[in-house]
Amino acid sequence: MPKVTNISLTPHFETFITRSLKNGRYQNVNDIILAGLQLLEEEEKKVAALSSAIEEGLASGWVSDFDPEAYLKEIKGEK
Repeated sequence: MPKVTNISLTPHFETFITRSLKNGRYQNVNDIILAGLQLLEEEEKKVAALSSAIEEGLASGWVSDFDPEAYLKEIKGEK
């Protein structure tokens, strides 16, 4: 069963919610809050994946003979 939670909104978000309901994009306040939470969850997953990739990259060590200009030309298909 869903938990009922009370939140305090700033006037900015009160106006945003009112506009979103009036334009018909959402049926009720609950739908708006859930959409926002879903976006937040997606962003948090992206941040976690990026942090993991950065850690993996840092842990992989350094390449001593890496030529960044040659690599850029290679991935751009230049000769």
